[in-house]
Amino acid sequence: MPYNDLQKGRYSQANQIYFITTVLHQRKPLFHDFSVQRLLFMK
Repeated sequence: MPYNDLQKGRYSQANQIYFITTVLHQRKPLFHDFSVQRLLFMK
């Protein structure tokens, strides 16, 4: 699937909150551990 097809019907706005989802290899629950989540999202 071409990259442009992935963007059809999508838009973004500045200063908005977005919910991001992901699936890891073999659906491993990496982010189940809160300490791992904090490593990713620390400012």
